[in-house]
This record gives sequence, structure tokens and C-alpha cells, in this order.
Amino acid sequence: MRYFLFSLLLVFCGCSSYDYKVSSLPSIELSYQELPKEVRLRLSSIKPCDPSTGALLVVDSIDSLRYSLEEVATITGPWISFIKLMDNKKRLAYRIERDVPEPYIILDGALYIPDRYNILYSDETQKAKYIRYQLR
Repeated sequence: MRYFLFSLLLVFCGCSSYDYKVSSLPSIELSYQELPKEVRLRLSSIKPCDPSTGALLVVDSIDSLRYSLEEVATITGPWISFIKLMDNKKRLAYRIERDVPEPYIILDGALYIPDRYNILYSDETQKAKYIRYQLR
């Protein structure tokens, strides 16, 4: 019985529901001015405190159905364990830790994440740094 419970625990702990951790992907830090023009235009077009703005901003409308977000709950309690970014075309899942600021911006197979929270609700958009992760 002890071995059964131990092996069951290993199976549950060993199985992951994602293919890649975003934090382990190749990355580079960029200033607002170094972002692609399309990303800057998309960020500047968002009105402050617009409730329709979600956590995922797909810049190219062709890719709007390709990517989606899913909250993965913890085993115990109603808390979020992590965010899963799904690439529906390649059938890949990326793990984004729960303490990573939003929005998650996607353009041309790259994910841009700001270094601070609430950039869309203040004048922090141009002051923030952005980490560019190359998706697989």
C-alpha cells in the first residue's frame, strides 16, 4: 500500500500540463522604444481602464484564434497555480507563473511581457521594460 501511494504521488507530481515554461525560453529585455512598431501602436490604442481589454493581446488579427489563456487551479483551494498560454495551431502549452504582470502581448511568434503591473491603467506603458520571449 505504501508503494502504491508513493508511485501514485510520483505520477501526479511528474505529469505536467504544459510543454514549456516561458521563463526558460530565449529572452531579451527591451525598452518601449525598442518594441516593434505594431506592438507600440497596439498599446497606445488601448484606452485607460477599458474593461474589454483582456490579459492576452494578440497584435496580428490573423493569430487572434491561434492563442488562448487558461488559468490552472491549485490542487487544494480556489487559487490559481499558473497561467497556461495555449498555441492552438502547434498544440503547445506554455506555463506563465502567476506573479507575472499582464498583459501578455503576442506578435510574430514572440511573447512580450511588461516588467510591472497596471501599465494599461496608468502612464507606465512607455516607462516599462518588456521581456521578449521567443515562442517555439
